[in-house]
Amino acid sequence: LASPQIGNSYNMFVMNLHGSGDVGVYNPKILEFSEDTVNMEEGCLTFPLLYFMVNRPAKCKVSYTLYDGKTQVEDWLDGIDARCFQHEYEHLQGKLYLEHASELKFQRAMKKRDKYFKEIQRATR
Repeated sequence: LASPQIGNSYNMFVMNLHGSGDVGVYNPKILEFSEDTVNMEEGCLTFPLLYFMVNRPAKCKVSYTLYDGKTQVEDWLDGIDARCFQHEYEHLQGKLYLEHASELKFQRAMKKRDKYFKEIQRATR
């Protein structure tokens, strides 16, 4: 969850980092990307139940500061950690994952989401 999603202008987000649990990531930077990419279904809390395939670098080298303001972390992330870091970092840059979708991908995802919402409405009556 990135701070702009809750109306704050801080340069930070919170993510669940594999092996470390929930981590507050302050002043993040992506220093380098791997050449290999992974195409994977992605969603966002800002747009509930809106999922589509997003191609992202498989790994990224990052740096950030922890909550204590002193500890600087620099590391290569991969898997879901790399994907999440890139997604949340984009929020801080004013970008949304929607920008990774073609108009056709977006329209298909919206139709699928509308179907989910209708199923949920039926189930809760």
